[in-house]
Amino acid sequence: RLAGIRNSGSSTTALMVATVDLSPFMADEGVVVGAAPTASQLAGAKAIDLACRDTGFVQVINFGVSAELRRRAFAAAEALFAQPEEHKRERLARLQPATNTGYAPVGLESLNRARPADLKEAFNLRRPELGLNNFAGCPNGYEETALELWRALELAARRYALACALALGLETDYFLRSLQRFDLCTLRMLHYPPCDPPAEGRGRQPVSSSAIRVGEHTDFGAYTFLLLGDGAQGLQVKSVAGGEVGGAAGGEGE
Repeated sequence: RLAGIRNSGSSTTALMVATVDLSPFMADEGVVVGAAPTASQLAGAKAIDLACRDTGFVQVINFGVSAELRRRAFAAAEALFAQPEEHKRERLARLQPATNTGYAPVGLESLNRARPADLKEAFNLRRPELGLNNFAGCPNGYEETALELWRALELAARRYALACALALGLETDYFLRSLQRFDLCTLRMLHYPPCDPPAEGRGRQPVSSSAIRVGEHTDFGAYTFLLLGDGAQGLQVKSVAGGEVGGAAGGEGE
């Protein structure tokens, strides 16, 4: 679990991000096969419902991405971003708004317009059946590993959609009906180079000259799976009631 602090007036309480085991939804039983939900599926859906009324975040475990695939995916991303800057800028397909695929160099994007450009680089790919991906200039084996990760996450996204529908008391295929083509979904590999801590101004507004790895933002999609490398720091999360959660993400079972 991810722990933080919530301040409410003069009192301070612990703020937790719930851990949800998705394995009941990865098995072909209950709502997955059109039957009544199992007890484990109901428990997972309830945990998602409670979390989305508080922080909006859950730490999902057992969602179909094996430790071995996760290791290979991060190794592939590391090899991609470790290529010389000239190679990345000249040989990799540049990110195009029309397709939302390709390479975005450091400084291309700015998710918080009140700050300078984000200190990150990225490579986007989409469902292979759409025919939009261009892996020219990528290291050997990158395409195969990236697409294997896509397939695992596509299944996880479908099963999580079932869990969300159950959490809201909707028809089980309510969200699945919008996930037939996956034509609005993106797999994004990201690299956040080291940077100095930002210098914040007074009050709530950031100093305009303070660049950070990625500016404050809200994702536009229904949900996002965020995979973290070993020892990586997690997101800073604001709950509905106030306060923040930050720090290193826990591993499975933590």
